[in-house]
Amino acid sequence: FPSHDRAAGVGGKVLQVVQGTSSTSTNNNTTTYADSSLSASITPASTSNKVLVLITQKFFIATGTSDRGSIKIKLLRGSTNIWEDTSIYFQTTGISGEIDRFVAMTYLDSPSNTSSTTYKTQFAIDTTATNKISYAQYGSMPSYLTLIEIAG
Repeated sequence: FPSHDRAAGVGGKVLQVVQGTSSTSTNNNTTTYADSSLSASITPASTSNKVLVLITQKFFIATGTSDRGSIKIKLLRGSTNIWEDTSIYFQTTGISGEIDRFVAMTYLDSPSNTSSTTYKTQFAIDTTATNKISYAQYGSMPSYLTLIEIAG
């Protein structure tokens, strides 16, 4: 049978997997982004390698009467914002409301370095109207941030 092996040096191979987890219930009732306590670090073997970031994180928000609620989330590499979602919404009419749910995120990053690199999430609320409150890892439910280095 003929050999169908890949040529040496071809990218796509998984080189390492690192997972960070947090069960720390973290509160942020402001519109200013704050750390969610979920992070993980990886040291890429080559500047041409990619890092696939997989996040499953638990969030909670509560609002007052007749208001919409929105949590904003950021993914950072070090201090650099590389992904953001400002539209995790729900709305109530005539009553107070609350919701908690897992949010899943996937991002393929090109860190272009061989130094230890920390990825983390931050979160905030869209407005402080009607006594909104929000948490990451609400009820100490664990959240996960997985980093997969892929050969470039």
